Amino acid sequence: MKDVAAFGVYVHFPFCTWKCNYCDFNVVAIRSIPEDRYADAIVFEALHRLPEHADRRLMTVYLGGGTPSLWSPAHVGQVLAAIEALAGNAALEVTLELNPAEATPERLRGFRDAGVTRVSVGVQALDDALLPVIERRHSAAEGLLAVRNALAAGFGSVTADLMFGLPGQTGDGFRTALQTLGETGVPHVSLYDLTVEPRTPFARLVDRGRVTLPDEDTGVAMWALVDDTLRPFGLLRYELSNFAQPGHESLHNGGYWVGRPYLGLGAGAHSMRVANGDDPVGTAVVRTTNRRSWMAYLAAVEATGSAVGSDEVLDRDTHVRERLFTGLRRRDGVSLSAMARELRVPVLERYGPTIARLAARRLVEFDGDRLRLSDSGLVFADSVAAEFF
Repeated sequence: MKDVAAFGVYVHFPFCTWKCNYCDFNVVAIRSIPEDRYADAIVFEALHRLPEHADRRLMTVYLGGGTPSLWSPAHVGQVLAAIEALAGNAALEVTLELNPAEATPERLRGFRDAGVTRVSVGVQALDDALLPVIERRHSAAEGLLAVRNALAAGFGSVTADLMFGLPGQTGDGFRTALQTLGETGVPHVSLYDLTVEPRTPFARLVDRGRVTLPDEDTGVAMWALVDDTLRPFGLLRYELSNFAQPGHESLHNGGYWVGRPYLGLGAGAHSMRVANGDDPVGTAVVRTTNRRSWMAYLAAVEATGSAVGSDEVLDRDTHVRERLFTGLRRRDGVSLSAMARELRVPVLERYGPTIARLAARRLVEFDGDRLRLSDSGLVFADSVAAEFF
């Protein structure tokens, strides 16, 4: 259920030891990571920017990247303690993205003692023939061991990230990977379709014919087998690409899907806050983006306490369209009446023709007041999004 008085904090750690060929995130591979300076900057930025959400209660903190598990547990603890102290309460969920290389029992205990309650392990594939193609620097066995170590470390929850649509990947191989993860007892699995981002090394390999992606039919077939493969392990789809045992759903990511405000700290981090509801121009939300360069970020924060490089004001109509799309990612969909009350927009009246077209194509369906994707809509979610935009 949505908590309208809550907000989340996202902390971006842009550093990696190696940048994978498919990655288009704001990351940089460097040998000497400025851990002390970056942690101090995050704390200083939090001091200046957390007052933007002074009327809300901190619900979640998410440390992503990059490879935030390269940060020492002491630095992670420093950042978390400062954020929670400045916010005035402890977060219900604190997530850390984790590469298998850092998933040693000792380091995992350190993160747990620092205040991390949930880790997301970047397994990506459980086939040693596939991992080198996407330049992952761990083996399938190491990825699996990382999940098992995380489960044994005493976190409140553990997520395993797995990719599909990889060059050379087959439906049988993907099913085996899903089954293998399920057998570990991991209570949450996130799936990611490999996206060829322009101007990445991987895109150049595809353009030159050096690698060939599975065709669309193969991708759809992979997607179609996920529910039946994970369900026996108690892993149920609660969002388009996320499966969890009851009680292990991601609170932080869930905030994005229901429009919960969030503060982004760190290089290139995005933020969203609710604008004045009485604004005569009908403003719904304000988004800001920090400077992408980690060096420019550090210089700006150390000088002023803020590194905002751009901002965007969304009118209420655009915000409603986005909320419909993100809300439909949830398996239980979105309550149109609740959204209408919150945003003061007659949602069904205004977007009824679009919804009717989607319903006629059997891509969406109603469950009482809630609009949700049908089984067919789950496969063609991009088509649904296109209708709203």
